[in-house]
Amino acid sequence: MQVCDFLIIGSGIAGLYTALNLPEDSRVLVVTKKKAVDTNTSYAQGGIAAAVSKEDSIQLHYQDTLAAGDGLCNEHAVRVLVEEGPQKIKDLIKLGVHFDIRGNEPERGKEGAHSCNRILRCSGDKTGKVIHDYLLKRICSSKNIKLLENTLAIELIAHEGRCLGAVVKRGSCIERILAQAVIIAMGGICGIYERTTNSPEILGDGVALAFRAGAGLMDMEFVQFHPTAFFEKKCDRVFLISEAVRGEGGRLYNAYGERFMEKVHPLKELAPRDIVARAIFSQMKKTGKEFVWLDITHHSRKFLEKRFPTIYSYCMKRGIDISKDPIPVAPAAHYHMGGIKTDLNGKTNVPGLYACGEAACNGVHGANRLASNSLLEGLVFGSRTAQSAAGFAAKNYLDNMGKLSFDGTVKGDLLYTDKKTLKYVKKLMQNNTGIERDKKGLSKVLSFINHRSSFNVAHIHNNVLLVSYLVSYSAILREESRGCHLRKDFDVKRKEWEKHIVLKKGRWGKIEVEYVKNK
Repeated sequence: MQVCDFLIIGSGIAGLYTALNLPEDSRVLVVTKKKAVDTNTSYAQGGIAAAVSKEDSIQLHYQDTLAAGDGLCNEHAVRVLVEEGPQKIKDLIKLGVHFDIRGNEPERGKEGAHSCNRILRCSGDKTGKVIHDYLLKRICSSKNIKLLENTLAIELIAHEGRCLGAVVKRGSCIERILAQAVIIAMGGICGIYERTTNSPEILGDGVALAFRAGAGLMDMEFVQFHPTAFFEKKCDRVFLISEAVRGEGGRLYNAYGERFMEKVHPLKELAPRDIVARAIFSQMKKTGKEFVWLDITHHSRKFLEKRFPTIYSYCMKRGIDISKDPIPVAPAAHYHMGGIKTDLNGKTNVPGLYACGEAACNGVHGANRLASNSLLEGLVFGSRTAQSAAGFAAKNYLDNMGKLSFDGTVKGDLLYTDKKTLKYVKKLMQNNTGIERDKKGLSKVLSFINHRSSFNVAHIHNNVLLVSYLVSYSAILREESRGCHLRKDFDVKRKEWEKHIVLKKGRWGKIEVEYVKNK
């Protein structure tokens, strides 16, 4: 058994930044499922959005975020994000992060639904990796922070209603880690889909842990599909073709060579992600093809190699020179707007339990995340979570934690299903809880999981089944179409649905549902 002051589960931008903002005299333990670099942060190509130029403003960034969120953003959370964001960019620069420069200022790109060029980037299309590398370097050199890799959190520990740690599995060994406060920063859920830009390890573990511990989950139905992921038949994780490609003038064409976004939205290829993904999906159905084309050939090879080194190299290895050839793309599950319900400081309804990053949901993204707001979210709310958790621990400090006794049976062997069933569940989610949904398809998912489970749904200890069930359950409750949630049987947005769906584990294995009016 180990004892620390703060246990952070997850090693992405939110988890690492939270760790670096906790008191330097505290004992901080960061645990991560695989290697610390195996995180979606490292895959983030586009950049990080912040109003740092004279042509931009806090108010513009605020308005753009609200517009993308389609009437469901928590306006207070958005205000915090855009107002505190510029300082976080300065903090990264102090840490040693180098943003791409043009002249004497950071180079800024444009992405979908942004009203001006505000996307800062590092090494062209390696922004997430560069930032993550710097944070990880600081973590490894910190005297008070310990990093444990290949450590799977399988259950949260509760004592008298308070979260006091987690049960983890390292190799074949199961052990308890006790902490004054626990912070979940385990990323999203998109690995439960057949076609995803996420690491196949991103299966909603943090959401499942929190739900079983009694935490509320909010907006579970809102899953963003990135419009342009490289199309290839067989792979665990599809390669993302950054929205920045469209920001540099990339155009979308269907199988017949027709440019179709002109007829869909005034912003054409730079419309909000949900609109572009839906339009591509529609063209795929119309033509009977599994992809559309993204053409960036109006730029020179020299420009593309410098601007998109990762994308250029990846496509070349697959026989596509993007300076001469269009790129085959199709939507893929990319980001989860929902997650563990928190306040603006990462606090959940379970004392001692906090969450930040994609695992958390304070309503900042609403029904559809604005491009490149995710890295910024990890920084802004990661630092706030650190301050809040530190304050809680100081006021509620427990001595001699190692002497506490805990009851309960660890069900670690039930966390994941066999490969054959996992593959089927992913396909089931892709086909029924994907870009388009209806009651019949969603019911099919729920029925399959109910028949597979020997427990009532709130007692399911299989993370993939539990998270898939909760996403589909929330989707069947929301009888409208809003943001990235498209119900074919309720294909209009309805004023009465300007509210959030919150799910909690109830008595007798039931799910408690609460509807919370949007702020």
